[in-house]
Amino acid sequence: MCGIAGYFGGPDPAAPARVKRMLAAQRHRGPDGAGMAVCSREMPWRAHFAADWRELPDPSPAPPECVLGHNLLAIQDPTDAARQPILAGELALVFNGEIYNFVELRQQLEREGTRFKSQGDTEVLLELWKRRGPECMRNLRGMFAFVVVDRRGRRLWAVRDPFGIKPFYYTQTERGFHFASEIRSLHAAGVVPRKLCPDAAVASAAAGINAFGDGATLYEAVHELPPGHLLTISDDRQELRSYYALPDPCGDLSGDAATFLLRDAAESSVRLHLRSRRRIATCLSGGLDSSTIACLIGRALGESRHDFQTFTICTAAQQDSELESAALVARQAGLRHTVIEPKSISPADVLEMIIAYETPNHVIGPINQFLLLREIARAGVTVVLDGQGGDELLSGYPWFVPVLLDEIRRRHGEASAIEAGLATRPPLPAETMAAFSRMFHDPAEWVKAFVWQGSFLGWSIEQVLSLAQTQYYLSGGGDWRAFRRRQYLRSELQYLLRQEDRLGMWFGLECRVPLVDVPLVEVASQLAPDWLLHDGYLKYPFRVMLPDLPDDVRWNTTKRGFWETDRDNFPWVRDLGRRLVLDSRPVRELFPPVEAEWDRLSFDQHWRLLQLAVLDRCATREHVDQLCADLHVGT
Repeated sequence: MCGIAGYFGGPDPAAPARVKRMLAAQRHRGPDGAGMAVCSREMPWRAHFAADWRELPDPSPAPPECVLGHNLLAIQDPTDAARQPILAGELALVFNGEIYNFVELRQQLEREGTRFKSQGDTEVLLELWKRRGPECMRNLRGMFAFVVVDRRGRRLWAVRDPFGIKPFYYTQTERGFHFASEIRSLHAAGVVPRKLCPDAAVASAAAGINAFGDGATLYEAVHELPPGHLLTISDDRQELRSYYALPDPCGDLSGDAATFLLRDAAESSVRLHLRSRRRIATCLSGGLDSSTIACLIGRALGESRHDFQTFTICTAAQQDSELESAALVARQAGLRHTVIEPKSISPADVLEMIIAYETPNHVIGPINQFLLLREIARAGVTVVLDGQGGDELLSGYPWFVPVLLDEIRRRHGEASAIEAGLATRPPLPAETMAAFSRMFHDPAEWVKAFVWQGSFLGWSIEQVLSLAQTQYYLSGGGDWRAFRRRQYLRSELQYLLRQEDRLGMWFGLECRVPLVDVPLVEVASQLAPDWLLHDGYLKYPFRVMLPDLPDDVRWNTTKRGFWETDRDNFPWVRDLGRRLVLDSRPVRELFPPVEAEWDRLSFDQHWRLLQLAVLDRCATREHVDQLCADLHVGT
């Protein structure tokens, strides 16, 4: 897990200095060191490594045509042999992420005659690429964003993992192609100006949209490599292609056979995700997904499980029963449990979270995860497992109910027994379920719910709905297959994975998500809809997969997590948001009535506008400090 950055284009003597500024902006991703490699047609690869990005050289013997930079967070191999960029003849690689099956891949390559100098996964990845090129991606099990450059052939390949767990941002300008792990790096280096995309900003503030199109971001001229895609760049062309397709839900697997296959795949995923030479822990909310992860960790670790730590956070909106459930799960799994109890949440904490995340968040709830991950990092942990992806895996959100019922009716002619079961144990109150069904399956209803008063600061519901960004985020309803694809690749999961990466890496903490794993997703795709929604329970397979989970976790239908917040804890959002918004020219120009109508807006609308104003102004840690000083906001 690291940060990557780089340049590819014509000879440019200033390129190393720009890449250094990119590494500086995302240095939190790599507290263990930095590296840089430069080359041109006439100049072979030259690599430099340092304990700190400031110690890397700016000049090179000749204007380089390619510069690769790396922020190091050493997980699998802390020795110099694993430093990046890693070179092999004409090839060079920079890599962010983890290849969880690198041990098995290494053994296979050794049988084929490869001799390794390091003990980690980076050299394995480069050797695989040397032998098989892009075809090697079908062998990779992990989360990754990486770049390979062939100096002699003047070609660059950029790859992102199948589900987009790891980030990859880029821009193409007259100077050339620049890429980085975070948007802030491209802005801090002056590659492109930090300028909000107007339509994306409106969609975000008015309708809570936080994914803006295939490859689009909140900022103009900054693009995101889509999940499961390969970008190839040479002197005369660019080619973007998909190398992975989410499997459609098409099976009828249920009962004991389904339970066996799902448990086997989940155990395998957790076992691989526990590979680390650094201290590792897990988040545990007491909900079904995180409890399943904790239980599987206890099984995988055996006698050593008692040293493994779980973390949960005590929030103001949390019920005592949730904390008790988390503690009970940890105790039964044989893990050491820790409860984080923040004394307060300061405005500085929230402003820092906004900048760390880089994209507006439709609710303020992730502040709890931000505080939890900060305390986990302070406890000396470097790697943490989390339960993101469980609801997508098993179609377990309440808003999946209509499409699951439709699929069951399509297959069996009726679903009356399942509907009767749902009536006895609904996942949400009936009124809330009806509202979610309307919102998640009708874009117009979504926008109405967010706009709230018929229009939003001069933007009508029809105008907000017509924006390409709104249509992208909300389209893809209809049948189970299409809705599930939307949740995985455009909306819910992408939003959660982005949050997981940015908030964790802000503290140099690698976040792993074992429920977002290709073989596990392929097994889940074979499960019958009436097994996923069975006897009135969503995510039924997880409820029967591990009988050693406490019953009040297995059979509790109340949604849990770290997201619940009491808005009374944030009384400053209204006044501070007003100051920031009125000080942001782009936000004022997008919403001319904002000053006159500010007091009529809701808390959530204040929150979304505040974030836009902050993200228009700030990108880096230095900006956080300066903003707090300007606003006289202390910790």
